[in-house]
Amino acid sequence: MLVAVFVFGVLGYWLLEDWSLLDAVYMTVITLTTVGFKEVRPLDTNGRIFTIVLLVMGVGLALISVALIAQLVAETQLGVRSRRKRMERDIDRLQDHTIICAYGRVGRAVARELQANGRTFVVIDPNEDLRERMQTDGVPFLVEDPSNESVLKRAGVDRARSLVCAVDSDSTTV
Repeated sequence: MLVAVFVFGVLGYWLLEDWSLLDAVYMTVITLTTVGFKEVRPLDTNGRIFTIVLLVMGVGLALISVALIAQLVAETQLGVRSRRKRMERDIDRLQDHTIICAYGRVGRAVARELQANGRTFVVIDPNEDLRERMQTDGVPFLVEDPSNESVLKRAGVDRARSLVCAVDSDSTTV
């Protein structure tokens, strides 16, 4: 849209005011950027009206662009937050589920087996880098430290049927 407004401005000054292409480009740039320099040449009534229209289009486009970017940023952040909240609510409702501590090779194999058998489970892994993989695999998860008692409680350890500890450290397992 910015290119279209720019071309509209150049063509308008070039055709309406009979300016050179360079003057038309320059006038369009200083108008759209609202720099505030004086006109390249004096404008007649049609030129002034055209400049007003070009300014409104340029400022409108700038405002729309800012709004769209803000919306994109907000939706991305809100989407992540709402997915996380929804997943936490789903985890809160789990009963007789399995808690899988760590989503490495063994944890993924256990999760696949549980999914294949229609069993409910939740994965706890502290590695933020695995978040995307767990989302892609469609598993409920918490990116937290599975050795932390409060995290285990959030995962429903008191309602769980079993816990699979697939961490790669004996001290963490203990």
